This record gives sequence, structure tokens and C-alpha cells, in this order.
Amino acid sequence: MTNKQSIAYIDDEDINLLVFSMLFKNDFKVHTFNSAKEALSFLFENSVDLVLTDQSMPEMLGSQFLEKYSETVPDNRSKTAIVSGFHQNAEISESLEKSFADEFFPKPWEYDTLVIKLKELLGES
Repeated sequence: MTNKQSIAYIDDEDINLLVFSMLFKNDFKVHTFNSAKEALSFLFENSVDLVLTDQSMPEMLGSQFLEKYSETVPDNRSKTAIVSGFHQNAEISESLEKSFADEFFPKPWEYDTLVIKLKELLGES
């Protein structure tokens, strides 16, 4: 059996982190963070296959986080994605255009749909 791919999920709402972790723990090795600064510290020291961040957070927007991540860990090979309960806005579009984010997923998401999209993003069948 192959090792599970790893995901770092950043969201300021603990319930979202808990639900994500519970739903995806059988599919991926999940690391959750409710602080963008904690996540950046972790990602500076550890590599993951996917960085998934909520867009609307108090410390910094998810798009700002991914730009900072790109600057902090410039040789990273992680896929990146933003989730948001709001429509794709200018900040998210710019993040996608500048390749800080590889994908955007709207909230609310359903497990069955999101797990397929995450695996596709990571190159799994």
C-alpha cells in the first residue's frame, strides 16, 4: 500500500478543521491549523502535497497566505487551493492568475465531490 498524500488545511474556524479532518483522515494525512502563522511555521519545516486554505481569515486572506507561502518556501512542490463560502473574487482570481493557487473550491462542499477533486489535483485517479 502506498503512503497517503498529505494536506495542510488552514481555516480560522475550528469546527471546519474538525469536520475536514474527520472526513478526510482515511484519504489523506491531514494537518490542520487555525492560524496562518502557525501553518507557515509548519510548512517552513515540513513539506506536504497540498496546501488548502480558507479565503476569509482574520490574520490574512487565504490568497495572501498562499503568496506568503510561496515567498517563505520558494522551492515548494505543493499543490495549492483556496476554499471560500463567497464567490470567486478579485483576490482569489489574482491568486490563480499568479499561480499562488492552483484551484478554487466553493463552500459548502460535499465530501464525495471534494475528495475526487482533491485527488485529481494531486494526480491520483
